[in-house]
Amino acid sequence: MTSPRRSIELEVIILATPAAVWKALASGEGIKQWFPPISEGGGAPGSDVLLSWGEGMDWQTHITAWEENRHLQWSDPPRPDNSEPGETIQMAIDWYIETATGGRCVVRLVHSGFGAGVDWDDQYLGNSEGWRYFLFNLRHYLEHHDGEQRVALFERRHAPVSRNEIWPRLLGDSGLRATHTGTKGVRVGDRLALTTDDGRSIPFIVGRVEPTILWGTLPSLNEGLFMIELEPGDDFHYGIYVSLYGVPPRDVASLRLWVTAVADRSIA
Repeated sequence: MTSPRRSIELEVIILATPAAVWKALASGEGIKQWFPPISEGGGAPGSDVLLSWGEGMDWQTHITAWEENRHLQWSDPPRPDNSEPGETIQMAIDWYIETATGGRCVVRLVHSGFGAGVDWDDQYLGNSEGWRYFLFNLRHYLEHHDGEQRVALFERRHAPVSRNEIWPRLLGDSGLRATHTGTKGVRVGDRLALTTDDGRSIPFIVGRVEPTILWGTLPSLNEGLFMIELEPGDDFHYGIYVSLYGVPPRDVASLRLWVTAVADRSIA
């Protein structure tokens, strides 16, 4: 017998056609423009999809529902629930697309399969915040960069200190040089300045700030996106993620070096 499960249910309104949304959800080529930087497969009912953020961060899922331009499901095989011996879990992600007025559509996400016990709380909350960002990324891509190829810059490190201590490292003088107090006092809509190692100032408009996540837009980089995520668990990792569209290769190369340096300095 399987114990009660929780689901994450979120939705976003996108100025795009259902066909455009479907193209971004149903194939590896579409998915990698807004979700993980590495995505392969998909494109047909019953196909497998590989989603990856690099070594040790692979996710193999399967397309188990396919109603073109209306409903898509990714689901994983059942597996043992380590928090409740003898029971199983099965994660599934359903995407529902509905036409709205004014050339828009509503995209609804249902991520099911989370346990109701406290052992699942960190994963549930972490996934909830992650999906808020990626739904924003999906909307931003379709409304501003549809058809463009994304360049994803990302670095992931093991955090040597607590969450309260890692934020000042990431945002302070040893990191992005944006604030000296971490996320304390930062609000949605604030305009911060990220400063690169060569002194370049990059405006950053805050879209969301929570204890485990900070994300927003980079207007001067052709409306790129920036996110820092502190992953669940006491012994946790953090990631720095940048999505760029239509930025010259030379700028991409220098920004890639800068993101890597920030990640390295923050754990020194």
